[in-house]
Amino acid sequence: MSIIRELFKSLNTNIRYKLVKNFMAYNSILTLILRERDMHEEADSIEPFHLYLECGASDPTALNLISLGLSRTTSLSLIGAIRFDDAESPEECLAKLKETNLSSLSIPTICIKEIKALL
Repeated sequence: MSIIRELFKSLNTNIRYKLVKNFMAYNSILTLILRERDMHEEADSIEPFHLYLECGASDPTALNLISLGLSRTTSLSLIGAIRFDDAESPEECLAKLKETNLSSLSIPTICIKEIKALL
């Protein structure tokens, strides 16, 4: 059991903290250099890998739902259950949740309770 705890501790320290921090620093420096070279389009297209690692998701809609306060599990469940437009903002995702009949969704009950608590 102590080996498993140490593994999780190492993953949490090395992935959730150091790797996220280093990716964020790398992206910031790369963005700065690209902008200094007037490569604004390239700077704007840099993927925020640190955000993907921190949230455990890379789908824009999942990230919007997570930013509203939903868990990663609930956010990913919703993506399979509701049709969201790709360009929807967090506010638009929230509006779509408000108009959805939650009891008709094929997602776990605990996820439905989490959505209701948010609403």
